[in-house]
Amino acid sequence: MLGYASSTVTASVPGFAVSTSNSDMSYGFGMDYEMGEKFSANAEFTSYYSGNGVSLSAINLGVTASF
Repeated sequence: MLGYASSTVTASVPGFAVSTSNSDMSYGFGMDYEMGEKFSANAEFTSYYSGNGVSLSAINLGVTASF
């Protein structure tokens, strides 16, 4: 997977608020593993943003059932 991600983060307390926006290329990869005729498992890694001392990424695990 290859794409573009944009995010906005806002933090606030009474009387004060700060907001920042960033964007970056995003990328990821994954795999599926068949476990018989009706089930498969999958695993994915995605990097959404990395810059300014901040990194946002995810690992996803799943199971698919066909019927």
